[in-house]
Amino acid sequence: MNLFFLSSRKKKSSLSLSLAMSFSLFVSVSPSVQAEVATPATADAKAVQITDVGGRPYVLDDKGDVWGTSISSRAYRMDLIRDPAHLEKVDGLNKVTSIVATGSSAFALKEDGTVWNVEYVESSNSAEKDKWGLYTPKLLTQVPKLKHIVKIEPYMAVDKDGKLWIWEDIASSAKTGDWEKYFSSMQTEPVLANGIDHIKDLSGSTVLKDDGTVWTWECGLRGCDIFNVMRFNNPIQIQGLTDIVKLGQGTSPDQLALKKDGTVWIWGGGYLSNPKFDGSGIDEPPAPIEGLSDIIDISRGPEHIVALKKDGTVWAMGYFPRDYAHLNNTLDIENYRSLYQVEGLSDVTAVFSGDRTDAVIKKDGSLWMWGYDWQGLYGPAWSFQLTPVQVEVKPIPSTSRR
Repeated sequence: MNLFFLSSRKKKSSLSLSLAMSFSLFVSVSPSVQAEVATPATADAKAVQITDVGGRPYVLDDKGDVWGTSISSRAYRMDLIRDPAHLEKVDGLNKVTSIVATGSSAFALKEDGTVWNVEYVESSNSAEKDKWGLYTPKLLTQVPKLKHIVKIEPYMAVDKDGKLWIWEDIASSAKTGDWEKYFSSMQTEPVLANGIDHIKDLSGSTVLKDDGTVWTWECGLRGCDIFNVMRFNNPIQIQGLTDIVKLGQGTSPDQLALKKDGTVWIWGGGYLSNPKFDGSGIDEPPAPIEGLSDIIDISRGPEHIVALKKDGTVWAMGYFPRDYAHLNNTLDIENYRSLYQVEGLSDVTAVFSGDRTDAVIKKDGSLWMWGYDWQGLYGPAWSFQLTPVQVEVKPIPSTSRR
């Protein structure tokens, strides 16, 4: 489960894929309480996964259907008042077991082990515009050569034998004019990554093997071609990490790993592993995060992390939330928050941490989000919500649209 926007402060690209593989995309706020919402338990579907939080989220439900974000209505098209965003079921996206997003593209893993491209494309008729607004999410083409896939990340897939497949591409909407010729040289058919197998989990160019060890490919230089590094070079083992059961998904230049004993380990060269980060390029080796124990799920945003305890409570640390209207691409070092509990959340089963928005899924399948809500999915458009708000996973009646 994973989520996800790139931080403008990433100091190197070794944790993401190349230009085509790094258009990618998630918790913590001041102590909060649950916001009051209407009909809190009437959703038709139960959420099991959310991705691309803060942009146009996709939500996977327990029936294998995918829900996209509608910012619809005639009023929106006529440039009148803006309707609140809401979730709608995406036609053709069923029998899905996982969905991951990166920018305007996404990938869906189906029950039969195949992987498919999903994109928000320009709405082509009035019916689509009334339901979705200017852009409609659609199932496009199947990624070739991939069979018996069990886990996906943007432009990466692990098959049932634990082998890692990688490829390059970019959203079809970007393949216009001179850019089409530029992107035509990309390796769009998946190839095997070099020197690795028995993979259990992955996060960017870092992978977890089923023996509990963690491996990565290193670029060494800003802007290096990580796709070809992974294709032709062997990965190296990250020393100091053993008995790992899960990697933290997200977009931070730091990495997270969950150990079998419930502790969380962090490493890298960003603001999370070193709050006094000076941009020197010196990586911090793996070390446990003090105060985090009995953890069962983790996720990371550009400069913050979220962790779920076995008792269903949510804990966070870092530089979130932030007021993007006044941030101006700078980071206020004074806003760093040490580890704290996100109040008002209980019975949580999964956490997701993004650039602007964070989310959790509860035991009852309900979805809760908070942060900078620029689309109005869980509050007024372009507002900042400090308290978790429930987002219903069900369509609104067509008669209620303006």
